[in-house]
Amino acid sequence: MFDLSLHGIAHSNIINFGLMVALFVLIFLKVNVKGKVDEAHSKQKQIIKDSEAEKERSIFELKGIKESVKNLSAELEKITNDGKEIISNLKKLTKSELEEIEESFKKSAARIFGVQEENAKHETKNLLAKKGLEIAEEKLKNTLKSDKKLHKKFINDAINELDGIEIK
Repeated sequence: MFDLSLHGIAHSNIINFGLMVALFVLIFLKVNVKGKVDEAHSKQKQIIKDSEAEKERSIFELKGIKESVKNLSAELEKITNDGKEIISNLKKLTKSELEEIEESFKKSAARIFGVQEENAKHETKNLLAKKGLEIAEEKLKNTLKSDKKLHKKFINDAINELDGIEIK
């Protein structure tokens, strides 16, 4: 009835099933399947929580956009009406009034250009003076390097001038 030989035991379904169950139990214990399932579950819960928060934020933004769109048509209408009013006022102006406005614009532009021209001249003068001083300084340095007697004379003259200053 039961074959207790090694060959019979290896081919027995009951023993193979028992070994398989024992192997699975060992694997589940080693791998900590419950911990991994709990970890995956908590990650999914966090993802759902984050998506809910994002959904709420998006809904809030959508409400703000809807409000601004409602106000947009009123603002557009106000701008259109203001433009029509300006055009209407311009049409009412006489030719002499328009010429006065034009002359005023021309005078303002001329004053602005004059000020800008003076600023440009002033900046150019300053730049030229600065460059001239730099060139003169470089020439003086080169001259003093090449002529040691002149260099000593400048030093002695400076010392003599310092001797003549009274200190109080």
